[in-house]
Amino acid sequence: REQPEETPQPAPRRIFQERQRITGLPLYFQGYLSVRHSRCQEFRVYWTELRGTMLFFYDDKKAPTYSQKLDISALTSATNVYPDENGSAQFILMLSNGELELKANNCECGKEWKGYILTVTKLSVPPDESLLPGQLTRMHEVLEKEKKRRIMLNNCSSASLDRKIPPSSTMTTMPA
Repeated sequence: REQPEETPQPAPRRIFQERQRITGLPLYFQGYLSVRHSRCQEFRVYWTELRGTMLFFYDDKKAPTYSQKLDISALTSATNVYPDENGSAQFILMLSNGELELKANNCECGKEWKGYILTVTKLSVPPDESLLPGQLTRMHEVLEKEKKRRIMLNNCSSASLDRKIPPSSTMTTMPA
């Protein structure tokens, strides 16, 4: 019996499994991100996970439960990644309920985060990013997983609707 190939997880396996259980979503990308909501002055550093179309923010890499989560499925746009004076890379996610400013350690990392976020929200790998072939390959894999996940979600929700309303073909007319 062959073991499925897995990418090594930086956090211990137990924490990874606990997060998987709590969120119920597949992990697509993770790393440190500094986050600033439109109403805040300061950036705050989080260990961040992109799971489905949700960003989960953890106070540290080993925390089993998230301190914040953000649904990015209603993403309207994202700015270009631009370097700041410290060499970090910033970009802004425009969401229907406000803006979220994100800062990665460097431009390469910022472009990768933005690429994954756009891939899962727009269901296509962004063509304009200057990403490496390996990064693009992983984004295409994530795209396929997310498409399958959404098909499963749609099938499950339509199946539950079917159960509530029996199809007319199975309804038999009862004699009066």
